[in-house]
Amino acid sequence: MAKPLISKVFIGNLPTNFHSERLAADLVVAFRQCGYLYREDVQLPRDPETGRMKGFGFLSFETMKAANNALALDGFELHGREIRISLAKDKETRRQERRSSGGYRGRGRQSSGRNYNNRDRQTERA
Repeated sequence: MAKPLISKVFIGNLPTNFHSERLAADLVVAFRQCGYLYREDVQLPRDPETGRMKGFGFLSFETMKAANNALALDGFELHGREIRISLAKDKETRRQERRSSGGYRGRGRQSSGRNYNNRDRQTERA
């Protein structure tokens, strides 16, 4: 099982209508008090089709203590939005959590809202 990225935090509910450079700078200022923040590792993903920010990001700290200090800021306001903060997890850990919580269910053979498995059973009965 993959381990969480212990010095990286997830920042959610970020405004999507800011320039990423300005928002990154504002995040660095807001989180500087927590501990050493790697300025070059402020990640603010964008939608590839629209180019708009997705409303979340990641910050990397030098130590776990600094990351824990950042968690204490959960709920603070930035540009009129209540920011959510949690420890970041790698993709495999998130995938496993979705599967174990029942949030992931395979769709089977479906198209346009029709379940072909049920239709095949009705055809077999006729």
